[in-house]
Amino acid sequence: MGERFEDSGSLDGLKGVFDGYEIDEAPEMRARLEAAEPLLTYFGDALEAYDATIAVALAAISAQSDTGSEIRRHLAAVTGQGTVCTTFAACAELLEAGTDIGYDGVSGPLDLGVHGDPLRSVFTVYELSDDGLRYPVNTVIAQIED
Repeated sequence: MGERFEDSGSLDGLKGVFDGYEIDEAPEMRARLEAAEPLLTYFGDALEAYDATIAVALAAISAQSDTGSEIRRHLAAVTGQGTVCTTFAACAELLEAGTDIGYDGVSGPLDLGVHGDPLRSVFTVYELSDDGLRYPVNTVIAQIED
């Protein structure tokens, strides 16, 4: 699905890069967002924001604390190399059972380093067409060493 730009025609073929995934790569999440807020029209960074919220909540459970410093200390642990889980409920259940988890969210694996820095980044390459719409043409994933 494209996003229309006002200056159609003169930018035909131009490519650009945006951080994150295209929301259309997660149609069930888009449907959930539209159901929650029917007037929502912009979905930029929605997947990443959702995953960040879940990761913070899971880190709070893991830390058994809601203080920022404790949550920060547990972020890497809940997004790391443990048992892969993809929903808040499944991950919380594993944590309550004492299992190490690795949350893979709607935007993919979070892979945070020991200091909470992202070790993986996603970029979507877009191309503008003569009809004034932008279309995703490629997704690039950059892996960073800790």
